[in-house]
Amino acid sequence: MTPVEPLIEAALTAHGEGRTDEAFDLYGQALADRPDYLHISNLPGDATFERPKRLVDDELLDAVIDRLRYLKGAERNAKTLALLGGFYQLSGDASAAISACQSASSSDVETAVSLGLAHLDLHEFDAAVAVLSDAVVRHPGNVRLLNYLGGAHRSASNFDAAIDSFRLASRPEFLVAMANLGSMLREARRYDDAIKVLQQVLGHDSAFPKAAYNLCMAYMATGQDAEAVVAGQRGVADGSAPDFEDYNGLGSALLAHDDYAAALVTFEKSLSLNPRGVTALAMINGAWAGLGRGDDVRNLVDFGRFMMPFSIQPPPNFRDLAAFNDALFEHAMAFPEQPGNRRQTLNLVATPHGPMVALKQIIDEAVAGYIAQLPDGLDHPFTAYKPQQWDLDVWATRMTSVEYQFPHIHPHGWVSGIYYPRVPKFTAPLDHKGQVVEFPGHIEFYRFLQFSQRPIVSESVRIPAEEGLMVLFPSYFHHTINPFESETMRMSIAFNAMPR
Repeated sequence: MTPVEPLIEAALTAHGEGRTDEAFDLYGQALADRPDYLHISNLPGDATFERPKRLVDDELLDAVIDRLRYLKGAERNAKTLALLGGFYQLSGDASAAISACQSASSSDVETAVSLGLAHLDLHEFDAAVAVLSDAVVRHPGNVRLLNYLGGAHRSASNFDAAIDSFRLASRPEFLVAMANLGSMLREARRYDDAIKVLQQVLGHDSAFPKAAYNLCMAYMATGQDAEAVVAGQRGVADGSAPDFEDYNGLGSALLAHDDYAAALVTFEKSLSLNPRGVTALAMINGAWAGLGRGDDVRNLVDFGRFMMPFSIQPPPNFRDLAAFNDALFEHAMAFPEQPGNRRQTLNLVATPHGPMVALKQIIDEAVAGYIAQLPDGLDHPFTAYKPQQWDLDVWATRMTSVEYQFPHIHPHGWVSGIYYPRVPKFTAPLDHKGQVVEFPGHIEFYRFLQFSQRPIVSESVRIPAEEGLMVLFPSYFHHTINPFESETMRMSIAFNAMPR
């Protein structure tokens, strides 16, 4: 039971017994008692700020919302409407939260927080920043508001403004803002500054969640592998309950330090905590490769067994595949971009319309068919955890050139894929050695991440980009796009099927 649940239960009890003033105060305290509501993500290479969606039991939330939404008379006032908006926001109904908060016409802190976070949930980043900025002006020096404003700025890719907000909120008695500052500095690649701030956090609280993990990642980014190992070890030793991503951070540092045996033990620990862990599955192969266990490497990242390329058929309401691809191209070219990333769109199927309705159906059917053809049984860590249901995150990448893309995975997925609606003629640029790049524009898959110290080179396969081609693969497969140049736009549509 989270610390919020006893407050809500006490509030419901007081409400049912007619002690409404006490109940409303307890409701407000439950909403306010989450200074960690914007918390540091724990995914390697990802310093975003994600909020837990299920802070309390759904039945408790439903009970509170039912109590508040049917208030009448004098009790249905600005305060109770603001409370209703806050609990709608906690329940995940962002639109209802915005409506209730705006109806409250209140300028208090909790209304602003609920309204701002609801806008964030709807990807209305500028609106979230505006609401929280106005609240900061009305309530100067409120560290909670400054912390939320920093998270909103980060979501809008206003990195400098996010850093400023977190810095203003940072103080020893409010370490979450200081930890967010350290993580944000790391994301902004200000690694030396990030290291100093994260060391300060750990000086105040040696077990502060994810501070040691982020310190480990910052050290790795600056090539201080030995220091990264020490920080990673601290993350799994000092924390009261280290999670699988803390072990992933340490394992990655050990790999970079060429300590393959210790890295293997660490990733095995991560997988014992989260057997479906995409990051651990992606990285454990590096440890096996370093220990000469080539059969294990090829079994886990089995290109022939787990990659499924195929050409799709045009949907019935399109005259041919070219017409479908043209519709996808035009739709995705006009779709909103991700904040701070002009190359990639927001989720194309959050509310699918136009040609995305047909493409979503094609992807869902492809994922279902992919899962169905995998064998059952526990003999492989990928096939042992086949999802029964999934949600899709789908985005388009629009570009005319790629200089270099570091091999990456899709940590939020289980099976991922890519589809090509528009492929131009590629020109091969020169690489860093002045040689012409081979296979420009191809997608290339690797068996493990290549560190510079590693004495062996990862095996790989390449698949040419072709209009109408879809490729499905496990989300833990490292992959990249080979450098290319073109005179016209290249568009790929990538997707993650995320276990529900």
